[in-house]
Amino acid sequence: MAGARGIQSLVLDAAPLLTQARIAGLADQYFIPPSVLAELRDVRAREYLENLHATGQVDLHVREPSAAALAKVVAFAKQTGDYAVLSPADLHVLALTYALEIEAHGTWRIRETVGGKTGQQQHEERRLAEKGTQRAPESKAADDVAAPAAPDASDGFTVVARKPRPVHSADDDDEGEWITPENITQHKNKSLGLVGDDTVAEDAPKKGRRRRGRKGAPARMSVACMTGDFAVQNVLLQMGLYLVGVDGLRIERVKSWVLRCHACYKICPDVERKFCPSCGNATLLRTSVTTGDGASGLQVHLKPNFQYKNRGTVYSLPLPRAGSASGGQASGRARNRQTGVPILREDQLEWQRAAAQQKTHRHKEERALQKALAKGQDSLTARYADPDWVPDLLRGTHTPAASDLPALGIGRKNPNERRRRKR
Repeated sequence: MAGARGIQSLVLDAAPLLTQARIAGLADQYFIPPSVLAELRDVRAREYLENLHATGQVDLHVREPSAAALAKVVAFAKQTGDYAVLSPADLHVLALTYALEIEAHGTWRIRETVGGKTGQQQHEERRLAEKGTQRAPESKAADDVAAPAAPDASDGFTVVARKPRPVHSADDDDEGEWITPENITQHKNKSLGLVGDDTVAEDAPKKGRRRRGRKGAPARMSVACMTGDFAVQNVLLQMGLYLVGVDGLRIERVKSWVLRCHACYKICPDVERKFCPSCGNATLLRTSVTTGDGASGLQVHLKPNFQYKNRGTVYSLPLPRAGSASGGQASGRARNRQTGVPILREDQLEWQRAAAQQKTHRHKEERALQKALAKGQDSLTARYADPDWVPDLLRGTHTPAASDLPALGIGRKNPNERRRRKR
């Protein structure tokens, strides 16, 4: 029965298909972006998906997200610091989940900023503010008409306020964190994401009876996403979207990411940089941070025994090659390997040239994306309307991480040792 399933629309990533997770019977409809199908090259994963669709176990729909949803997801991922590690397929999965949520409930449960309030919370605040402003003039008029008489002290009575009794809930039990035969079902559902973390632990349902919600209907999610990528999960949970874990693999807490220089220990909030803006070294590492209240400020989370890997830094630089034509017409990392010019600083000509080309390419992508967004077209409509130019971000053929930039440094191996030629 379709109505008995816990999810109405479930967006799939490549992880549940690669691991052949049990997805049949979880949702009424299944959605998958075309970019995820394109990167699904494993034969067994494709056969698993085709078998589920052919036998009618899943109602699969291949759908591409709109340009508006993609722009919203990209802007939010930049706030969390996950944009630099998200592939185009990951962005399409997030955008498709966002688009389905907008169609179902609008922005009622979605956060626009990191740590912000959902549309429902903002509406509740406005309602309470309007209610408070309406009550203020009424109470003032009532005070002007008749003020309450002061109690007479000659009555001999004393008013005593009763202290409320403490309310003991079921959460105070010492068995809350233990897994017992009575709550094993709920812990399994929580690992899959079918039950929220704030749900009060209840006993296992008896045979012949089903657990139901407040109004008697079974608990049901309208839109959810099933993914194993922790960066995608981090963005989903902070936006307020529902998450279904793959085999219990789910992040415990949400995080914000920055770049930390391990040479001068400065924090760089721009997660797309490659060189430290303070000391100029290529020693930036992605680090999770939290913002404390008061004077605690920004707290950086590192492992207790963290040690920066300096492998490859003890070797001498390779001898430069004569001429500049040895690199040919190669681009990116291939050009860097052929010319043998190591990229050590941000002001080098090779790096500046590659960074300028990437900036121009990204500017063209964003401009084409804004044009499609202004016309109210999705990526498929824009593709047929303008066949000469399609943004790579919409097609899913270009990685937002700097893939066209030259490699930094000389690598981890000794560049001066004799290489063995391949036969």
